[in-house]
Amino acid sequence: MPTPISHAAVGFALAAWAQQGAPTRRVCIVAAACAATPDIDAIGWPLHVANDSLFAHRALTHSLAFAVLGALAATTIFFRGPIWRHGRARIAGILTAAFLSHLCLDGLSSYSVGLEFLAPFSHQRYRFLWTPLGSLHAGLSGQLVQEGFVVLLPALVIAWLGMKRSRPPTLHLIVGLPGSGKTTLARRLEREHHALRLCPDEWIARLYGNAPAPPILDAARDPVEQLQWTVAERALQLGVSVILEFGFWSRSEREQFRARAAALGASSEVHALVVPEDELWARLSQRNATLPPATFAITREQLAAWWKVFEPPAPEELSRRSADIAAPGGGT
Repeated sequence: MPTPISHAAVGFALAAWAQQGAPTRRVCIVAAACAATPDIDAIGWPLHVANDSLFAHRALTHSLAFAVLGALAATTIFFRGPIWRHGRARIAGILTAAFLSHLCLDGLSSYSVGLEFLAPFSHQRYRFLWTPLGSLHAGLSGQLVQEGFVVLLPALVIAWLGMKRSRPPTLHLIVGLPGSGKTTLARRLEREHHALRLCPDEWIARLYGNAPAPPILDAARDPVEQLQWTVAERALQLGVSVILEFGFWSRSEREQFRARAAALGASSEVHALVVPEDELWARLSQRNATLPPATFAITREQLAAWWKVFEPPAPEELSRRSADIAAPGGGT
């Protein structure tokens, strides 16, 4: 008799092993919740819902349709931002598998009635031909002991191994002009991936203050970025993922850094924030009025000049690239 705790552990384990790169806690936790969600129909017991109702135990919430729609809803609710844009389809698949794991475990049990796999289109109930889980003669305590050793404990071990297994680090390149939201996105990635975030503006502000003269600001940027790459390079060698907030305005620069990551055995991923010029200026105007720490005033003329040289990433650049995958067109 699998309980919601065991279902959640199985969903967490699935997510820990199915993600590309290092598993993120959010995907694992949402997958665990999805795997346990079908048992919300238990609320029907105190309400005396009839067994032939669509909302009875193991009816609609244990159907294939509910699994697919529930996974799509969870993906839309919890994975909306740009950080998830390019992995959203895979996440939806993982959450669907988490929902289906609940159906499979219940289908293997001899406890209670069968499942309405095809609800709401059919009220026919099914269970698998082999039902090793649960025994009417073992009593509740015996069923819980069986669940603990057969389902819960293996799921917890598999989940732990999935979270701990060694995976190549990833170099995350944050692409965008000033005001596009690079630091906001980078901080989210930092939390989700336990990565090292490197922002040139933050280092420049620590070295020269929050209002350096334009010539000092321009002269400091390249040396600071070079120093930050030295730190990033060592972090990647140690297996730590890195987030670079360099803007990466040109494709050639992006390809150069992706090649560096590949040479270190690291994957790379481009995160693009392409915002219309007028919207950028509206944001920068507001920011210029009350500059937050580690940000610098930018004029409309500067933004217009930068906009002309900015090269938004092409669709093929946005795919995650493993260390053993060559750049598009055969480059490195």
